Amino acid sequence: MYEREQRVDLLLSLDTIYKGKIKQSKSRDTTTLFFSDLSALKHEQFKSKTDFLRLITITPEKNRLKVTIKGDNFTKVSKTIDGHAVRIRITPTQEITQIPATKTLDVKKVAQPTER
Repeated sequence: MYEREQRVDLLLSLDTIYKGKIKQSKSRDTTTLFFSDLSALKHEQFKSKTDFLRLITITPEKNRLKVTIKGDNFTKVSKTIDGHAVRIRITPTQEITQIPATKTLDVKKVAQPTER
């Protein structure tokens, strides 16, 4: 997890190129991402020091990975150019327009972020 003043990036490094689907569900202060055909070895939690993000939880489920993001924020998901990582970028809510409560996300390829 990379924390900045106006964004938090969570990078999921993968063993193979990710070709699964990502579904997003949003309620008042919680965004839940479901990654099909993706797994993790264990349950993880990350607390944030930012005003717009309180907690990220990564939970392995049957045939998918669930990422829960708590806080008043906007979440954008993208793949790295080589497809071996997925970046979840979390920014304050005021930077966005309204999105549907549930939707399937189109994952765009981006360059892998460098640590600063």
